Amino acid sequence: MRTGYIDGKYYISASMLALFVYDKQQALDRWYGRNRKSKTKPMKQGNAWHDKLGYNNRKEYNRELILNDNTVVLFGVPDYCAGCLEELKTIGGNHVPKRKLDYARVQLLVYLHLLDLDIGRLVFVSRKTGDVVYCEDVKRDDEKLKKIINEFIHWVSVNY
Repeated sequence: MRTGYIDGKYYISASMLALFVYDKQQALDRWYGRNRKSKTKPMKQGNAWHDKLGYNNRKEYNRELILNDNTVVLFGVPDYCAGCLEELKTIGGNHVPKRKLDYARVQLLVYLHLLDLDIGRLVFVSRKTGDVVYCEDVKRDDEKLKKIINEFIHWVSVNY
């Protein structure tokens, strides 16, 4: 699936919503096709750790909801969902910056909603060693998710 406003529906990926919280302008540029994600060296290293550690789910999930007369299709591919939902993030050092943590939390909120689960886990590992540097359980919060979605729809509507 791809993000965009298509046939009267907002198709919003988990990573797009997370990017919106992380960097509104970058999310807006990506939404309107002005900035495409490219594979950087850290991304390639992160993907390698995902595979090595078994965080390699390939199944995409989606769910439609109505918010304030807007039809929204949320979608995404969680990293690991055999038994429990886990989202793996890789970082360059041993400290997780707040913005990266916020990004990951939003992404996990979407996955919890998509899979209809109550709790999931964020796992941050070092790209250099593969060691776990931070873990956090995240509880499902549909009200917070709806608020972020509504803010996103408003943002992309008024900042075309």
